[in-house]
Amino acid sequence: MKHLLPKDLLFRYTSGHATPEEREQVERWYASFEEGETPLDTMDASEKEELEETLLRRIRGTEEQPVKRSFFRRNWFRAVAALALLGTVAGTWFALTREPVQERVLAFANTQKIPVRAVLEDSSVVWLHPGAELNLDPAFGGNTRLVRLKGMAFFEVKRDEKRPFVILARGLRTQVLGTSFTVDATPTHREVSVTVLTGKVKVQDEQSHEYMILLPKQKARFKREEHVFQVTETPKNDLSNVWKSESVDFEDASVREICRVLGKRYGVKFEAENDQVFNCQLTANFSDHNLPTMLEMLSRSLPLTYEMHEKTILLKGKGCTP
Repeated sequence: MKHLLPKDLLFRYTSGHATPEEREQVERWYASFEEGETPLDTMDASEKEELEETLLRRIRGTEEQPVKRSFFRRNWFRAVAALALLGTVAGTWFALTREPVQERVLAFANTQKIPVRAVLEDSSVVWLHPGAELNLDPAFGGNTRLVRLKGMAFFEVKRDEKRPFVILARGLRTQVLGTSFTVDATPTHREVSVTVLTGKVKVQDEQSHEYMILLPKQKARFKREEHVFQVTETPKNDLSNVWKSESVDFEDASVREICRVLGKRYGVKFEAENDQVFNCQLTANFSDHNLPTMLEMLSRSLPLTYEMHEKTILLKGKGCTP
């Protein structure tokens, strides 16, 4: 015979205060019942009597008017019977489902002034530039992983040959199986651009269906009004280059020296609200990281923060004395 779990455990579960391990224990217990069977069906007379008496004590402790036991007993068991017909148990004690529904995250927006990392349901990673928005199609995860982008973002797509990853952005359709690339669909720009870091990327005009296949270090500019593509090698000073992974070591280096090295490697310019920020020193090993990750590590190690404005990095903070 299956017995009830401890009542304090069930109460914590229904009130939302159970630990992940306790939730798993309750759900495993509930799933062990036969189809159509409820926990109430497994209780013998003494267990039902104990549950009824406990409920009576709790009601008497919270109500000023006395409760007539015979009336409560008759109506309480009627209520439980009605709930059992629906496949559940008295709501005072149980709020269980066999498969709890988890809320899906289908929209991401970056309101900060630095790139923000988002992890999608399929484990793909998207870095949203400031002001960017990404919306997942409700059917994301089915035959096609479809998203819509506004603004600029860097994608590291989890490879899945059975489910292509598709990005719709201002009339351009970008499709991959698994690769890394940047899409710039900034509303104020006349063009939509795609820059490939690794792998192959298919870009297609949604209206004419004309398409091109891009390879690493290639950039496609889609002229929206003329519906034509222009493909070039990725310029050395292109903003998408900030997502390249580099390895660099610094030993007792000043922030000024760090900025000089990173600025040259990534084609960006560093500025500071307070010049004393450049006096701070750091010993660090940046191994196979992109620029935003390096800047995040820098801001956690030193008394400074940063903002990213296109290809200008603004450092902020009280700085350090020489």
